[in-house]
Amino acid sequence: MIIKGGYLLLIIVALAIFVTSFSYAQEISELTFIVKSNPIKEEAEKKEQDLIIKETSEIKLFMLGSIRFYQLFISSQDKPACNFIPSCSQFGMETTKRFGFTQGLLLTSDRLQRCHCWTRRYYPLDKDTDKAIDPAMNYGD
Repeated sequence: MIIKGGYLLLIIVALAIFVTSFSYAQEISELTFIVKSNPIKEEAEKKEQDLIIKETSEIKLFMLGSIRFYQLFISSQDKPACNFIPSCSQFGMETTKRFGFTQGLLLTSDRLQRCHCWTRRYYPLDKDTDKAIDPAMNYGD
């Protein structure tokens, strides 16, 4: 028995709706987990939301602006996938402000290359989020 194209499409759509309806039941438990394990403190939110960048070097200003653009428009559209605390973009902002463009770029590049699941065993882990702790202050002047 051959099913006509329209009916086949209707059956596929109905099955897709039926299957995906089960995935929404987990949203509440996932949201509860996210809220419980959220490491963001009030001070960190205020520090991160500071949109005023007080820099005079144009190239440093460009890099900080690029990272900020990524944080606001690209990273916010994706799930939080960074394996580190602070996140790689926050790390990039801190190292660029602290060490300047060249060293900040090199440290950020190094950090991005280390941001994968196999590096976790080399760093202490945060108890709440189970992410590797690697702050910018670990890198000397």
